[in-house]
Amino acid sequence: MKNVIGAALLCVAAQAVAQPLHDSIPADFQGTFAPTLAACKSKEGVDLVQVAADGVHYYEGDDYLLIGIAFHGASTKSGKFVPLFNGRFTGRMEVQLLGETNVRMEMETPDKLVRYRLGADGDADPKEPVDQLIRCPK
Repeated sequence: MKNVIGAALLCVAAQAVAQPLHDSIPADFQGTFAPTLAACKSKEGVDLVQVAADGVHYYEGDDYLLIGIAFHGASTKSGKFVPLFNGRFTGRMEVQLLGETNVRMEMETPDKLVRYRLGADGDADPKEPVDQLIRCPK
């Protein structure tokens, strides 16, 4: 019986260690986005942006999530209370490592994702959004 309890405790401890030390990108943000609805329908798909729990994936490139925190707060653009996500990403274009960026993701509406660079103070830079994307219909 002691062996069974010991094995069960080891399994629980191993699962606890396997948990990430930061938030994944929340489901609110996940999906396929594009700059316009027309770009969603493009056969080439070069303007599509796929947001997943582990990062943001583009045509021939990826921004992998290194660390992140999900929260709710005032939208930089409208001031409405919306889901927000601050993340540090490392960018890769094909096989080339492009460096790290700090980005705030905001769900302005359930179908509009706006991304901003984070300044040194940790706040989004409202003057220069990285991009504004529309959720593509399924």
